[in-house]
Amino acid sequence: MRSSSVGLSRRRLLQGMGGTLGMVGLAACGTVATAPAAEEEAMAPKEEEAKQEAPAPAEPTEVEFLIGPFAGRSVDAMDAWLANFHEKNPSIQIKLIIAEAGTNYQQQIATFVAAGANADVLHMSGGHFTYAAEGVLVNLDDHIKADTNFDIAAYYPRVTEFYRVPEGGQWALPWNHATEGVYYNKTLLAEAGLDEPGEDWTWDDLREMARVLTKDANNDNEPESWGVEFRLVRIDHVLRSFGGGFLADDNTRSVITEPGSIAALQYLADLMLKDRTHPYPALGWNNGFAQGKIAISFLPEWAAVRLAGVEGLDFDVGLMPQGPEGRFTFFGSGGASMFSTSDAQDASWEVLKWFTNFDGGEWGMARAISFPSGSPSALIAANEYFWNEYLTTPENRTRFLQNPEFAVVPFGGSWDGRFFDQSARQALPQIWEGTKSVEEVARELDAMWVARLEETGRLQG
Repeated sequence: MRSSSVGLSRRRLLQGMGGTLGMVGLAACGTVATAPAAEEEAMAPKEEEAKQEAPAPAEPTEVEFLIGPFAGRSVDAMDAWLANFHEKNPSIQIKLIIAEAGTNYQQQIATFVAAGANADVLHMSGGHFTYAAEGVLVNLDDHIKADTNFDIAAYYPRVTEFYRVPEGGQWALPWNHATEGVYYNKTLLAEAGLDEPGEDWTWDDLREMARVLTKDANNDNEPESWGVEFRLVRIDHVLRSFGGGFLADDNTRSVITEPGSIAALQYLADLMLKDRTHPYPALGWNNGFAQGKIAISFLPEWAAVRLAGVEGLDFDVGLMPQGPEGRFTFFGSGGASMFSTSDAQDASWEVLKWFTNFDGGEWGMARAISFPSGSPSALIAANEYFWNEYLTTPENRTRFLQNPEFAVVPFGGSWDGRFFDQSARQALPQIWEGTKSVEEVARELDAMWVARLEETGRLQG
């Protein structure tokens, strides 16, 4: 275990033993002082009386940082970034509490909080409003206003809104974000005689293209290539484009049974069950699009970095299709917050700024992508640098810069998002598998969500 890191399970143990360990340390290292004899004082040289020991340098303020397991997978990089931070901020010492790999990090956070464990800074993705309501997090507004060197406008407004409530309260700073976009295989489209998607293409255009692009030479319902694939855990933007959604924008009522929501869910179900142009279970970007088995896929920015390194893959990116209510996409974001139990808020604020890459810092990049020439500051500059300077492919890569203009917060990041997100993920596969109709699943989710909203006093309309 590196000196800059401590495992989460070990940390819990140490917190239970902290008082005992502290007392043992003092007993082992301390000495018992006695009053010097008068004659010894008289015999002491006068110059010795004038000598005074120089004050010991102040110990740096320790900031305990609960962070996801990705830090454990990149220990060498983390140590390098920490060393750089400590060199520039000698009065602050970051102590990492790294979550256990291979387990649910959100559940580990909940367990950590429920156990009453203490830390200063928290890395998380979603759930911030729930923790804010429980008094676990610090409202960062005062720190933002007091810091004249900090400008919240350096981040995309859509992303900072993800961590803000209308009545006031910035509960986290974003350290990354990713918006969904369209990726298409230029070779497969050309072979099928299809034009590449334009800025005015629609969901109906996509469906027709998917039918042409799906190739099943043996008619065995196992196509050699599929027309389209969505990441089915992220479809709120599709529903919004059709005029529906999961929850209303103010999170006070369910809209899953409204006509637009039903139409969007039926559209997706038809791609899988009727047209058979969408694989289920998913192939995924690595086994599907990267291997030429998927013609059109919906993926975030980070996929371009990995796909650009696939030999022989000729792809490009486009804008989202338009529906009756226009074009939408979503963004997901990871953030960093401050625990309300922190007794080192000023130092924790400096760590938050460093981690969220505001200060041009050493965090690889806003989305944990390293650049040979260094790291730009904040999300807007990072995104522009990423698409304009770092990547040379795909050809239309800068189309992704338009995404934040019509990106929406996924409902899983809303108030009590963990409950709504997980319940949807459990219920919607019944549609894709053909075991229940769209209407049946929508009614079940609506009843569950209305009960939850009513139980918590948030139900309106």
